[in-house]
Amino acid sequence: MVPVPEPEAPRDLGVAIGAYTDYLRVERGLAAATIRAYDTDLRLFGRDAPGISTWATSPDPARAYLGAMARPPRVLR
Repeated sequence: MVPVPEPEAPRDLGVAIGAYTDYLRVERGLAAATIRAYDTDLRLFGRDAPGISTWATSPDPARAYLGAMARPPRVLR
């Protein structure tokens, strides 16, 4: 039996998000509201994450983004 290689993730984040939400809808059968929530969160990540140009080759942008979200907001005085 010849092993089938895993498909490569799209480098364009918008395309990857679309493919992922399609997967959630078709394969997982998730509710539309759940898929919308995932889509919104992922698009905010794409907009706000530092170093997003390297997202497909390293988990570092996602780690930095999640770490920043976990910190309490700064209070300006």
